[in-house]
Amino acid sequence: ETGERFGSSIVCQFLRGSRAQRLLDKALNTIPSFGRGAHRTLEYWKALFFTLQVQKAGFIEEHAIHDFTVYRVGSAGRQFLKEGGEVRVVPAPEIKAGLDGE
Repeated sequence: ETGERFGSSIVCQFLRGSRAQRLLDKALNTIPSFGRGAHRTLEYWKALFFTLQVQKAGFIEEHAIHDFTVYRVGSAGRQFLKEGGEVRVVPAPEIKAGLDGE
């Protein structure tokens, strides 16, 4: 939904519904899924993003554009978004802390 042209920081802020000027300038707050992950901490989303990237399971794909890295939803990620289901990861401590706070 974001055009897959942002780094992990913007994606995590988008999920949290951040009102940071960078997001507002790009009108990311008008996308329906903006803020859908506000019930989790920023640290949780960063840790999950990193974990999915490191796993190389096809949920997140890394692409270099000039001197900047952007992330795109991979084939496994598209399938998950379309069909739902379960994602199994070995959680980082930040993810465990976010889950304990439910």
